[in-house]
Amino acid sequence: MHKQSYERIHLSYRLTHNGINILINGRTYRLKYPRSVWKSFPLNSKRFLSDNILGLIGMQLPFMLGSKEVLYRSSFPLLEPFFREVNLLSASYCSETDGKPVSQVLKQYLNVKYKFRNYRINKPDLDFSVEEKSIIPFTFGKDSLLSYAVCREIGLDPLPIYIREPDIEDMFENKHKKELQKKFLKEFNKKILNLDYSLGNIRYWENWNIEPSEFGTSTQLTEYALALIPFMKKHHASYIVFGNERSCADWYYTKDGFFSNPVFDQSPTWMMRLKAMLAISTRNRCTSMSVVEPLHELAITRILHSRYKRLAKYQTSCFADNKAGADSRWCHNCSKCARMYAFLVACGIDPKRVGFTKSMFGKESKPLYTLFASKGSQDKDNRIKPYDLTGLGKDEQLFAFYLAYKRGATGYLINEFKKNFLKKARAKEDELYKNFLKPHNAITMPEKIKHNVISIYKEELSNPL
Repeated sequence: MHKQSYERIHLSYRLTHNGINILINGRTYRLKYPRSVWKSFPLNSKRFLSDNILGLIGMQLPFMLGSKEVLYRSSFPLLEPFFREVNLLSASYCSETDGKPVSQVLKQYLNVKYKFRNYRINKPDLDFSVEEKSIIPFTFGKDSLLSYAVCREIGLDPLPIYIREPDIEDMFENKHKKELQKKFLKEFNKKILNLDYSLGNIRYWENWNIEPSEFGTSTQLTEYALALIPFMKKHHASYIVFGNERSCADWYYTKDGFFSNPVFDQSPTWMMRLKAMLAISTRNRCTSMSVVEPLHELAITRILHSRYKRLAKYQTSCFADNKAGADSRWCHNCSKCARMYAFLVACGIDPKRVGFTKSMFGKESKPLYTLFASKGSQDKDNRIKPYDLTGLGKDEQLFAFYLAYKRGATGYLINEFKKNFLKKARAKEDELYKNFLKPHNAITMPEKIKHNVISIYKEELSNPL
């Protein structure tokens, strides 16, 4: 592939009647709100929001594009120190995944020159009352479904919002989510609002004619936190509730010794920074948290499907980003599908209930599981998602296969598990149970909310498997 040069990047924005148009080197990307949401947002706050979304995007692009200079036709963003930090602390994982020395990438980034049209800082101009309401970035994944259910149970009046990222070639996620939204509305009489987020095109390396890169997705949650502020104002919501589970805190050292978290901007550490950013942006009216922070994925799966069965059947965790996902919300051909299949069986849930149509315990699925991957495994066709390549989820998969085996599951991979891992799983059973099927401490929830949430989890997880 011929790599295109982007040594200098020009960024600007234009306010429209329903959102923000962002221009990068002549290309236009749109952030499109429901008109009533955008209309209710004050002009000064629109400028503040635009400066900061533009600032965040511009600080990320040099990692992807190798740029030496970024020229903003905007004011200096108030939240600039946060943007610099999240990019720097996400760089180690992305660099290693891209096959580049971390120190080399950091050196290139720190040498980038940033220039702004002016250094007058626009401040937020929000004055609104808040209620015990919550905004849920809603994907139909198990984390957002459980977040929605728990917030509803404890009285936080959740408003689900689907952030519609653009589909590129062989991506079918939006197609499946559209159908699920129709069914959800019919069953629960609850409309899911949509935020059209064509800014997502900026993060796809395919759109820039460059080599494949993990950079681009590393600040996605931070972008969402900013983009959802107009919804908080319109609906008087106190909380944005993200679906960041316990494993988002997992980390390791890269080969050259750098701290690395595959999803740093979903970690509890960064969530505390998001709380500070939202406090600044909303003049201390709003905050963020994760009600699933105390739980690993196995526990989330179990609680969702035991306590909230009507919601649970909508679960889909696959990106449907290959042709195998064209007609099914589970492609049965990626590591996320494999992981979720094992967790469902481990918890005694028939995978067909959420739309699986075939077993993923066959021989052909072996490369998709972290548990069976050989050291240094590579993925040339994007079937194995980045988190699974790190090996961080191996123990949870070990426990899932152990529970599936105890339930009498069959298949080639169950036989492989018995032959290679059963002895290890039995020896670690108590440790694995305590880690993956018990609630842990959490730092992002207010104490009263945390008490109510943990009580629900303890009650549900105390039931026999």
